[in-house]
Amino acid sequence: GFAHLPCLVKYGNQMAEQALRKVEATGTVANMVDIFYKCPNCKQDYQNGILVEMKKANITFHKEKLMQPGADKISLAIESAELEKRLRNINGRNKNERDEGLKIVTKLLSISRELKQCDCLPIPMGAGMDEHIGDFFESCSDDHSLKRAKAFYEKARDAIVAWGGEYKLDRKGVDYKIKRVEAKLGGGSGNDRQVGKAAAVKLLQERYDYCVALGNDNDTITAGINLASVLHTSDHAIEAERLLDKLIVTSRRVHGSNHNQTQKCLSLLQAVKERWVILHSEQQWFEALKYKKNGKKCVIQGPIKEPR
Repeated sequence: GFAHLPCLVKYGNQMAEQALRKVEATGTVANMVDIFYKCPNCKQDYQNGILVEMKKANITFHKEKLMQPGADKISLAIESAELEKRLRNINGRNKNERDEGLKIVTKLLSISRELKQCDCLPIPMGAGMDEHIGDFFESCSDDHSLKRAKAFYEKARDAIVAWGGEYKLDRKGVDYKIKRVEAKLGGGSGNDRQVGKAAAVKLLQERYDYCVALGNDNDTITAGINLASVLHTSDHAIEAERLLDKLIVTSRRVHGSNHNQTQKCLSLLQAVKERWVILHSEQQWFEALKYKKNGKKCVIQGPIKEPR
């Protein structure tokens, strides 16, 4: 393991040197973002103070190496990863955020063209970029944006298919998004939404099982949180609660109690445990505390003043 921050920085510099030599030799862009932003042991993103210091180390490294062959390509790849990370957190329905998102999309497409011109855009990187752009346009919700989302999802799917079987689960994820957008464009009914949720649960369950089979605790926790979230919004609260109980134990063992992933599990578990019901005679929401007489009666508390 790595006990000190200087050790992490030294490791990052060594791995970045190797990646830069690979670029010089092959012309292929290496993943320089993970080197400075992810733990080499658990592959989890650095957080808080460590993340700040590793970002500084990343900037320092590239300033020193900027004049070397291949550094410009790596800088573009790093910029692309940062832009995609920001794009994933943008709400397209908010006008100010949407304007920012459109600028990011324009920049990402420019980077993509530049890397393609020198044959330096790995297929997984290009497919990931197209999928994230599709996610942004889907969040915008209007028909024009949904059509653009579908086009980018299809582009990502075609790239994944060309790449091969290793990305089978990623293809299923993109296929699901294409169907989801098609349902929105077709004015999907409530029944369509239920079918969509069932498909999402099935897909995320498969991804979770895949991570469990591989024995990768970090990926299992991330996949489990995504699955629990969809189970919760699909009215499978008990299954979500049981899964989160397991994930919390694993995350505390792997990451510790104060880690973001552990805290995310605890926060989601708290939300899952709040069973809300609407009392039609009052037209207000209440919290369900327990059921009696085989579920025929429900003990409630409330009303809830500020429903989610």
